[in-house]
Amino acid sequence: MASLHISYLQRMWLSKLLVVAGVLLLIIIMPEHTVSSASTTSATRSAASRRRRDKGHHLSRSVKIVNKSGVKFDAFWVHSVTGELAHSNTDGAGVAYGGDVHINSYVSHTFELQELPEEIKQYRGSSFGSGKCRKEVCMSTQITVKSTEEQVFTVWKDFVVTVEDHKTAALKKAKETVQGCSSLDKENASMEAAQRIEALVQCMDGRVKKVISETEEQIDYEANVRKNMGVYLTKYACLDENAEISASVSNYTWSYFDPINKKETVYNTQTPFDTYESTSLLVEDFISAQQCQVLEQFANKNNDNKNQVTVPLYAKKDSTILGLLLKVQNLVQYITKEKVAFN
Repeated sequence: MASLHISYLQRMWLSKLLVVAGVLLLIIIMPEHTVSSASTTSATRSAASRRRRDKGHHLSRSVKIVNKSGVKFDAFWVHSVTGELAHSNTDGAGVAYGGDVHINSYVSHTFELQELPEEIKQYRGSSFGSGKCRKEVCMSTQITVKSTEEQVFTVWKDFVVTVEDHKTAALKKAKETVQGCSSLDKENASMEAAQRIEALVQCMDGRVKKVISETEEQIDYEANVRKNMGVYLTKYACLDENAEISASVSNYTWSYFDPINKKETVYNTQTPFDTYESTSLLVEDFISAQQCQVLEQFANKNNDNKNQVTVPLYAKKDSTILGLLLKVQNLVQYITKEKVAFN
């Protein structure tokens, strides 16, 4: 019976190799997208496209069908009970060769792809196109939506279909990551076992770091895009007087004691939007009609910007304005205190 003796050095490098293998296993198992502490972002695609849900249903999926078949086809939903074909998912337009179509559907739903006869077109009195399918019988095939994300069905010649999703894409990336290291290990066949393991670990470690670095760069880029878009969207939402307020994340009451009028008032508050960086708060009857009137009286047009209305500093001496400023200050302190306590 043969026995295998592994030295301490070999065991150390084997452990390192297992760690790197574990990282690669995570690349294969985990979706291609990376989750950050602030938000979910994508390494190569938009986060919105990955988790697109119809009304938030956990079984809804957005699939993509790519036409590489050389002919035009249409997609029809297959009734799960009767097996009958429902309406066209392209409104009869079909999917031209080289084109694609996105379909919002659900897990286990089946679609039949049917070849469309070649169109007959008229040009200067002449007809072009056979009006028939490429073969005697129009080709067709069926595809079924799976539970995985980012499903892309590609229809090739003779209606052979291949499917790629976030798992197969991640597996492909993992294989590409270690592909060069496999050839390197063959070149080091004459080296001792410990040296071969060390060289293999260094190679895999470098490639994994490169993938992580590229992913982090993509995350930073998408974060900046969302941040810059948010600035414009915020201005648009705030200027829209008819915009509907979103559903409240939380509701609570806020008590404020007015030091000028010696009166305590309880306000109902709603929080339509709340993140670590910003909070949108709606306070009912926060400002009175009298305070609005006083603000309008003090307001004047800014000489530098005709569209900007400001209140001069001397207005702070007015008891009504001073009371409003103290009220705002107390509310901001209260919100900040609540967020710090929560986090």
